[in-house]
Amino acid sequence: MKKIAIAAMKGGVGKTMLAVNIASTLALEYDKKVLFMDVDPQANSTNYFGIDEFSDGYLSIKDALEDDLDPPKVVRNTYINNLKIIGSNIYVTSLELSLFQSSGREFKIKKYLKKYEKYFSAFDYMIFDTNPSMSVVNQNVFTATDNIFIITEASTGGAKGVDLFIDLWNGIAENLDIDNKIEALILNRFSERTNLGKEFKNYLKNGEYKELILDNYVKESVAFKDAESYQKPINLYKSNSKQHKQILAIVAELFERKVL
Repeated sequence: MKKIAIAAMKGGVGKTMLAVNIASTLALEYDKKVLFMDVDPQANSTNYFGIDEFSDGYLSIKDALEDDLDPPKVVRNTYINNLKIIGSNIYVTSLELSLFQSSGREFKIKKYLKKYEKYFSAFDYMIFDTNPSMSVVNQNVFTATDNIFIITEASTGGAKGVDLFIDLWNGIAENLDIDNKIEALILNRFSERTNLGKEFKNYLKNGEYKELILDNYVKESVAFKDAESYQKPINLYKSNSKQHKQILAIVAELFERKVL
């Protein structure tokens, strides 16, 4: 099983949209068994898959980690074949405090996955949707995963977010004596009609991140927002659209780079 973290330091860059669409593409287009792990307290990915985090008996990633629950108790089916999820909710915010106060706080998720390795090994991929920060919960994810994909948009804030994420995580990874695992930088919501968009893409292509930035990117489109409002990934909402082709191209390139 390969474990992938979808990350960002700046909110609103489309991180969740890409996490959901990459996971859905792996499940539907590549026939892979995918476990989606939502660790963002906003639970947008959980809602994206049509799951109500306030329903009776709902258990989140917080419950799994704090109570050391067997995975089948927290793993839920989605409406997508081959794709299951461990969801989130607002109470995951308190998980930050409990982890911060524990020893070996950066390795809680890694230890959980190791303890129940037999169960998790049935999946081909585990996709983590994180929140835009360098929280202790996110550090757990980044420590436990094999690769990290950073999502950015063509903006000044997007550039600063990429710089800050890489600087912070490089320092933490060095302290933990692990590789930084950052293997891809994906440009989202790109518009060729603006000078800022063109300049930002050139900056990524020719600057210090030229080895990370994917050749393929996602153009700005309301289709993704419409798909989210219907709680569907783009390959189910508009299967023959150019937006779907953009996601397919990104996933194909990630395979070509051998990071997926």
